[in-house]
Formats: sequence, C-alpha cells, structure tokens
Amino acid sequence: MNRMECVNSLASIIQQEAAAATALLDALVREKQALAGNDAGALMDATDRKNSALVSIERTEAERRRLLQHLAVGALPQDMQALIESLARLQDSAPSTASIAANWKTIRATLPRCREINLTNGRIVAAMQRGVQQALDLLRGGRGTVATYGRSG
Repeated sequence: MNRMECVNSLASIIQQEAAAATALLDALVREKQALAGNDAGALMDATDRKNSALVSIERTEAERRRLLQHLAVGALPQDMQALIESLARLQDSAPSTASIAANWKTIRATLPRCREINLTNGRIVAAMQRGVQQALDLLRGGRGTVATYGRSG
C-alpha cells in the first residue's frame, strides 16, 4: 500500500471511529436517562448499543494504529496531530486531510465526554446498589446499613 492509499484508508477508518464515538456518546446518554427513569428495557437497549459502539471503537482504533505504524507515525494524540499538520502541507492529500482533521477533532472531543457520562452512570448504579442492599438487609431482619457521616464527612 503506497502512502496516499494509506492516508485514504486512514481517513476512512477515522471517519468510522468518529461515528462509533458519537454512537457511544448517544448510548451513554440513553443509559443515563434509563437509569434515571428506572427503565429496565431502555437500559438493556442502551447497554447493547454501548457494547456495540465499544467493539467498533476497539476495532477502528486497532486499524488506525496499524495504518499509523505503516506510515511510521506514533499512536499518541500529538503524533496524530503532527501527521494532520504535515498532510495539510501536501496538495494531493487535501480532501483526505480535511476529513481526517475533522473526524479526529470529533473523536478528541467526544471520548472525554463519554468518560464523564460513564463515570456519572457508574455513580448512579453504585447508589442504586447501595439502596437495594439496604433494603435487603432490612428484609433479612437486620438493622440495615444506612450510611451516616463518617470520618471524612
């Protein structure tokens, strides 16, 4: 595969990765809404969507890394940015470069948002689990383990 074919393949795979990141964000938002609404069916659907998006992200990231290695470029975000800047200086790669730059920007903006929402969803699930555990403790005849202020507040 020559350099231009590799760049075009990279543009395609980064477009797919950006779409998967956007799908992951959507799934996480749906998951948060399902958790807030206590909607088991919507939660199952959101979880399926989230898992599918994660599989796509893993696949496209592996392919992106392979293509970057073929181009003798590192896999760190700053290496990717340097590649985009060097491609921007070449006239024959302008359409691919614009696509790579736009989709890379989407990936870099979307994945941190996904992480934040995923952490929030995890906290919601943990709080729900504590509530269920307290209810079970009470049903089993215990006093329950209602959390009160501890040493750290």
